Amino acid sequence: MITIWKFTFDVDDTVDITIPAGAEVLPHVHAESPTSLSVWARVDTEQANATRTLCVAGTGLPLHTAGDYVGTAVVAPFVWHVYDEGEQRDAGVQDEQCAHCGRCGRVRTPQDHAYTPVQVITGGAIGWYSGSDGEFCGSCMTDLIRRQP
Repeated sequence: MITIWKFTFDVDDTVDITIPAGAEVLPHVHAESPTSLSVWARVDTEQANATRTLCVAGTGLPLHTAGDYVGTAVVAPFVWHVYDEGEQRDAGVQDEQCAHCGRCGRVRTPQDHAYTPVQVITGGAIGWYSGSDGEFCGSCMTDLIRRQP
């Protein structure tokens, strides 16, 4: 059956959602709260589930995606822009292709969450930072924010 489903997720640089394979993410984003967004997708409920990656960027923050633009949600004081990276491939990533923390050398894993300023504002755990100035794991990012050596 073809139908429309709603997917709600917490704001993060990258978000993985479980969605029927081949689904079409529709061009609309809704802010449920300053730290929670929703998107809708046209899905075929008879398809097996796949993992879909969405990228979220706040206005003025680095944008690390080549994905398709889905939409923008405004919820004061934030403006979030969502991009669809598509379904994840099954092929594993080789270690030399993985990001390494520029401070402690730790290798980023698929389980590492990405950094977003909302984590600092809400007191949440700090995620992995990726920017033009390098890569930092959550622990090193926390130390840098707290100005610890």
